[in-house]
Amino acid sequence: MTKIAYQFNIGIDVSKQKLDVSYNDKEIAVFDNSTKGFKQLVKSIKNKKSTRIVIEATGGYERPLAHFLQDQNISMSIVNAKRVRDFAKVLGRLAKTDEIDSQVIRLFTQTINPHVMEPRSESQQSLDSLVHRRDQLVKQRAMEKQHLETVVDKDAKRFHVQQ
Repeated sequence: MTKIAYQFNIGIDVSKQKLDVSYNDKEIAVFDNSTKGFKQLVKSIKNKKSTRIVIEATGGYERPLAHFLQDQNISMSIVNAKRVRDFAKVLGRLAKTDEIDSQVIRLFTQTINPHVMEPRSESQQSLDSLVHRRDQLVKQRAMEKQHLETVVDKDAKRFHVQQ
């Protein structure tokens, strides 16, 4: 599979409430992390065919945007947050703000040229969500087991997670 060189790379720093979008070195915009904000973002893209949007993985807050972009047939990638942070350190960008992060994601994309995600069917998206939720519950159960090991009061120990 060959990688395509895109004319425009857009970096997006995703948080629970907002999307910080870096179009280029000078142009940055902020949109709500909602369907309304996603629609505004898509409207702001001038040449959709030669544009790739790159999002940093943020523990799930990026998923609704990724699904929306794929439904709109917009090329997009999700990149590992640690790799982007390491790249920022190499660039000497030690400050960490949403605006800086979106710029670093865009620069990372131009340098690394990550693969574009293939569109996923609704059933695959649903399955991905179920697997993600299961992983969350497994981790939560393991934490509760560890917490229980430190409880000394026998009455408190009765309120444990069933094995």
